[in-house]
Amino acid sequence: MASWLSSSRAAGADYAAVSTDESGSQDVELGSTGVQRGDSHDAAAPSACSETVQLEVLGMHCSACSTAVEASLRELPGVHSCSISLLLRKAMVRMDPKVVTQEELVDAIEDTGFEAHLMGVTDSRSLTLQLEDWPLPPAQQDVLRAALSGTFGVLQVTLQDADGTVEVQYDPNSTGPRDLIRALHDAGHAAHLEIQQWRGNKLVEAEVQQWRHLFTVAALLTVPVFLLTVVFSPIQHSVLGFPLTPLLKWAFTSPVQFWVAWRFHVGALKAVKRGKANMDVLVSLGTNASYMFSVISLLFERTHQAQFDGRHSEEFFETCAMLITFICLGKYLECAAKGRTSAAIAALMGLAPPTAVLLQLDDGGKVLSEEEIPTALVQRGDILKITPGARVPADGEVTAGHSYVDESMLTGEPAAVPKAPGNALMGGTLNAGGLLHMRTTRVGSDTALAHIVQLVESAQLAKAPIQSFADKVSAVFVPIVLGVAFMTWSCWCLAGMAGSYPDSWLPAGHTHLLFAVLFGISVGGVGRP
Repeated sequence: MASWLSSSRAAGADYAAVSTDESGSQDVELGSTGVQRGDSHDAAAPSACSETVQLEVLGMHCSACSTAVEASLRELPGVHSCSISLLLRKAMVRMDPKVVTQEELVDAIEDTGFEAHLMGVTDSRSLTLQLEDWPLPPAQQDVLRAALSGTFGVLQVTLQDADGTVEVQYDPNSTGPRDLIRALHDAGHAAHLEIQQWRGNKLVEAEVQQWRHLFTVAALLTVPVFLLTVVFSPIQHSVLGFPLTPLLKWAFTSPVQFWVAWRFHVGALKAVKRGKANMDVLVSLGTNASYMFSVISLLFERTHQAQFDGRHSEEFFETCAMLITFICLGKYLECAAKGRTSAAIAALMGLAPPTAVLLQLDDGGKVLSEEEIPTALVQRGDILKITPGARVPADGEVTAGHSYVDESMLTGEPAAVPKAPGNALMGGTLNAGGLLHMRTTRVGSDTALAHIVQLVESAQLAKAPIQSFADKVSAVFVPIVLGVAFMTWSCWCLAGMAGSYPDSWLPAGHTHLLFAVLFGISVGGVGRP
């Protein structure tokens, strides 16, 4: 068992008292505790006017999707503001927890047709502990809550009965994750810290692979359709009365239309159900119209061969196959570009070491023991050992030793900076010289490295003025294109019925209605950017 866990709870209390003296009387007032279970609130719990919640949103493909998610969230009462990042697949929502709940945010996004997962509240004073001996009887739950709420510096405790997690709000100047886990251990319960992993890079890599696979399959099936249409002469054979060339094109196009493009059809159906029109609607409507027109023309030729007089009907299997293939190529290139940004964020987060060496000192500053612990369990005021060649796990100041530290990840300056007792250290920098002891001052999301990552993510969430204008255009672009396509079909249909163009313009076996459909399909197809 870890030595920090088996150490006496009194040692943690002594540390809390020292931190309180340094931070002032205001931190003592923050030490009042409140307990919350489920939806019940303790009277002593501090009230918050608003909080910022992060959500992971999956299934967004274009700016119209992110605009739809943003609109659904803004319609909820209690939501002050929200921003959506299509690249990071993340939503940041500023909300009043007394008016709207986090579950209502998830429901609103899922009602829009996308998948949403809570990532937590963006507050450095809260953490989540996963109980390892869950479920517990009610009496043990009361003991657990009392153990946490009795820890100095704990502000609020929320026990989630569904999954056995405990959300704790605390004063980081008075306590930290190790003290909370120790308190649970002393009460006879085992728990570990739930760390929210950033999955953006893995999600982008999975999406890149998915679109690469879809494009490869679509291309392999579309190339024969293209060759049969443009390069090779029509095959003078028939099967069951159908000409062989269109029949082969039909066979190659069907998997592209109904397997490769299946996600477009599903996205279009979800958009129509919620009364919206996005780019999936254009793709699905245009390709389905081309495909169904070709099938109907082929069947009409089979049943009315006398009307064709040796000619063949018009079919556009290559149109829907090539359109879907090029869209998959565009999606693949788009995801590859996203991957480069995600890789940069992942590289920044990878600068922080996974573990740190915690030191226990006596009153004279002599090292009593040392232990390697996860960086996530480092607390303010800890004494850490930084060996040569190791990265600094948190922000702080040197207490002992002399060395040179490579701070190029922050400053870009290649020359190492000399460090002596009293000098500041930044998390993620590299110790290039001797042994150092440091006292942490900022940990977790308070470090300079974490702030850099947050700035990069904030830059992705923020919208440039031209992007806001593009979102407004995309909200009306699809309805306008569909309207123009319908008007094109109507004009050509009425013109044919009125005899405004000669019948010699009609392809073999076509009526004025079907001839007008060709122009409507063309407008809808080219309208997909």
